[in-house]
Amino acid sequence: MSAVSLMFSFFIKIPVIPSLPFLRLEFSDCVIFLASGLFGIKSGILVLLVTQILRFLLLSTLGLVGLVVHLCAVVLVIVFGILKKIKKLNQKIFLILTGILISVLIKVPLNNFFIINFLGMQKETLNKILFPVIMFNVLKDSINCALAVILILFVTKNLKLCDGYGSEMET
Repeated sequence: MSAVSLMFSFFIKIPVIPSLPFLRLEFSDCVIFLASGLFGIKSGILVLLVTQILRFLLLSTLGLVGLVVHLCAVVLVIVFGILKKIKKLNQKIFLILTGILISVLIKVPLNNFFIINFLGMQKETLNKILFPVIMFNVLKDSINCALAVILILFVTKNLKLCDGYGSEMET
């Protein structure tokens, strides 16, 4: 699954905001969330670590900064690992939305710290792009989470690999 995630981060990059070309939508996190949702938190964390270390070694343009920020996805990996244990749909949705919020709240200050201290961007410039960066991260995490949920529902319904996501959901 790490190889699939790495391929997604290498080949599928969609620029969202033309004036901020470093904000690209990619779907590598979706595969990581899928691993956690299907095989558990330990598997999800392992896929996350392997993917991000390989990404750091092979693809990174931001170096250690990118690695640390990408590892913030561990919040959502844990969320997807926990989802199997929750039966009610509204509780699952609440957990995913809370996970996205926590993930973004961790990523944005880390980004700011690294961008100012290691990449040398001025605080004034950073303040101008802060809102679009926050909204991009919410959008990216939301899309990856939604795709992961759809794939988990499909896999568990059709392939019977694990239970916890299928028709037993209550609203």
